[in-house]
Amino acid sequence: RIMRLFRILRSLKQLYLLAFGFAEAAQAIVWVSVFMLVILYVCAVIVTRTIGRPGEDDPSAEFLKDHFSTVAHSMLSLFQLMAAPDIEKFTSDARQDLLFTHPTLLAFLVIYIIFGSFGMIALLTGVISESLFEKNEIRMEEARVERESRNERLRKACSDLFDTFSLDEEGECNRAQVQSVLPSIGEIMKSENVDFTCTDLDGLIDLMDTNHNDSISKAEFTYPIIFQAGGVTEKKSIQELQFDVSLCKYELLKIGEKVDQLLQVHVPPPSG
Repeated sequence: RIMRLFRILRSLKQLYLLAFGFAEAAQAIVWVSVFMLVILYVCAVIVTRTIGRPGEDDPSAEFLKDHFSTVAHSMLSLFQLMAAPDIEKFTSDARQDLLFTHPTLLAFLVIYIIFGSFGMIALLTGVISESLFEKNEIRMEEARVERESRNERLRKACSDLFDTFSLDEEGECNRAQVQSVLPSIGEIMKSENVDFTCTDLDGLIDLMDTNHNDSISKAEFTYPIIFQAGGVTEKKSIQELQFDVSLCKYELLKIGEKVDQLLQVHVPPPSG
């Protein structure tokens, strides 16, 4: 059951990231705990020597001896105060003047709660958060390296496949040749665990022919496949947008050529 729980954690990416980040932060938490122990010991020694040995005429002597008579008792009392910063036991009806008759204790408690309790909680939170962010950055860097490596393998496979085509004098193939190798493209993408559907595969040809001249260069052949492997959100819509922009550009070029031809026919040359 425990192993099954671990497998479930690995399948839930965000939960796995939190659990793994917390595990990575365990070492830092240990050192923070050691630092907290040192602070507790130093403060316990100070409290024990200053207020842990009150005079017999002190009305709060019994209370002070119970909590601060020894270093061990002082450490336990200070740890409780660190875990739950509540000074109510110092201000009960029987000891309502304790903090005012012992201003040193009052100043110590205020400083200790601010730095020992609030500060330690902030330190622990910062350590855990920093570990989570650092682990997330490491995972993002690993994912980037893996993505670049996969894109390079896809680029090489597409280049090798493109070299099998019969190319024209401009080094381009026609749409029919690309149509014939769509199953091979699908196998290449499957081998690299690229998510795609049959519709995506059929639409690659239109996305490859960016200049709409029914000829496809090696760069045009490779780019849509690499883009499909990128895992970009709404990647199909972005590709279609690029296709539409390329079509508009191509149509504008054709219109410009026709306008130039009309101007040459109907506009007489300037007289010398």
